[in-house]
Amino acid sequence: MFHHVLEKCLDNYELDIDKVYDDYIKSTDTIELTNSDTFFINFLKKEIHFIIETIREQYKHSKHEKTLHE
Repeated sequence: MFHHVLEKCLDNYELDIDKVYDDYIKSTDTIELTNSDTFFINFLKKEIHFIIETIREQYKHSKHEKTLHE
């Protein structure tokens, strides 16, 4: 999940992180989620926002022009 959102959103500032995240969850939702699952999914959404914003900020201070993804 994190790899997918990072790959899509890291270099594309136009994409809505929440939408990409939610769409991925919906596309892989083959089991019924418990309250605990929902809690952690929402918690991780906050984490991915922080990670992407931090990396984007680091890009501003880097001379690297190309990103590589797994």
